[in-house]
Amino acid sequence: MAATGRDLHCVVQNVQGGFAVAKALHGDEPKATIAFDGTFTATYDITVINSIGRASELKFPVVDTVVYPEGFTVEEVTFIHQGQPISDVERDGNFFRIPADALNPFSAGEVKTITVEVQGRATAEAQKNVVDGLLERCESANPENAQNPRGLFNGVSLEGEDDPEGERNNYACIDPEQPGIEVSKDVAEVDVHHGEEATRSVTYTVTVTNPEKGITRTYELVDTPAFSDTVTIDHAYIASGDTLAKTGLFPGGGPYDVTSVLNGGEPVEIGPGETHTYTVTVRFTGPRASSDQNSWQCSADGEGRGLFNSVELTSGAVTATDDDCAPVPPPGKVMLRLEKVGADDLTIPLSGAAFAVHEVAEDGSPGQFVAALETDVAGYHTGELEAGVPYFLIETKSPQDYQLLPTPVKVMVRSTAEGNVLEILNSVDVIGASVRESDDPDVVVVQVADVRIGTLPKTGGSGVGELTVLGVLILVVGVLTARRRSA
Repeated sequence: MAATGRDLHCVVQNVQGGFAVAKALHGDEPKATIAFDGTFTATYDITVINSIGRASELKFPVVDTVVYPEGFTVEEVTFIHQGQPISDVERDGNFFRIPADALNPFSAGEVKTITVEVQGRATAEAQKNVVDGLLERCESANPENAQNPRGLFNGVSLEGEDDPEGERNNYACIDPEQPGIEVSKDVAEVDVHHGEEATRSVTYTVTVTNPEKGITRTYELVDTPAFSDTVTIDHAYIASGDTLAKTGLFPGGGPYDVTSVLNGGEPVEIGPGETHTYTVTVRFTGPRASSDQNSWQCSADGEGRGLFNSVELTSGAVTATDDDCAPVPPPGKVMLRLEKVGADDLTIPLSGAAFAVHEVAEDGSPGQFVAALETDVAGYHTGELEAGVPYFLIETKSPQDYQLLPTPVKVMVRSTAEGNVLEILNSVDVIGASVRESDDPDVVVVQVADVRIGTLPKTGGSGVGELTVLGVLILVVGVLTARRRSA
């Protein structure tokens, strides 16, 4: 061959040729479920295809790329081929290079599959974004490009890839999910009768459900009554179902840290497909008969109306709430019958008296006027009192020739299993008032005795008058004795 006198430069290019790669989600129902501790697993499949009509080998590594949103950390990635993890995978940040030798050789038209298991962890803020729907969701399960990766995005590439589809089948995406642990609250019963403690009660059922396809979780419950301010909450009894089988007494009006008290300060664990139930019984008094009856009813405003009660469940970064409400039952009324007599003869009713019913103010003194007792027949007065609420009975007019009762009578009706019982709450201070037996279980009876004008009232012993007379006699005897001695 003759020389040309020119330098010849040869460039040897190692071109892959004949191989294509593709990416897809793994399995029929791919999921990336975030556990209560923030961990999750996302699984993808890589397919490597020898598309030429003869045996061949890869010359370059298969590169897998993991692109996750802020708050999602990739902790470990495992590549599995033919049931075995591939060793010697080189990691460079979020790029993973699978060595060609781990897959070679390929027969003509052979397709090999690599399963990619990405184990990661989501921060509490990221989990909250998932629950609140603030995380950008995947464009599709197989985005056509990597220009705007969303969700848990994964791609694959091969230098010199020979694929008519180009890179359109090189990407897969899955949305992380926080399975919906749910909580519900429903009114079970409103007890319109008064119990032994002269309180009413409303009972709610709280149900916690973990989906069957979910994961084992832990949760905490807080129950918060927000009743109408016309009633006063005394305490609550809260009982768990078979899971804990415990009952707790929660004083005051809440909020009640349910699981903390019933489970020794620890969250409660619930497995997939399990349901936990709680019974919340809130004891209260009222409403006051003179209170704003509009607030007795439930409304869309929620808190502060009726017997509104809410529950909040917290499981990791997941928060779920529910509430329910029942109208405040009207005050329970008991008929009061007042017998007016004279202290000198307790068997003869006296006419001409008048009585008023007043609330008890916060300082214990007579408060707002409620109603006047009606005169039934001469010497008998009737009216309705709400059970469980203290009142003052004040004599506003006395019978002719009799003194007004000097001290208001503080009374309260207690409804018990045995019937209605009237109590005089200031019996130590009041003179002339006493409870009498009633033949009717729905009627309570009090007798009020006035003393005649000019007569000193008795205090339950010998009486002030008798003590005064005795004192005068002692004085006279003393004077006579002194005169004899001086004589």
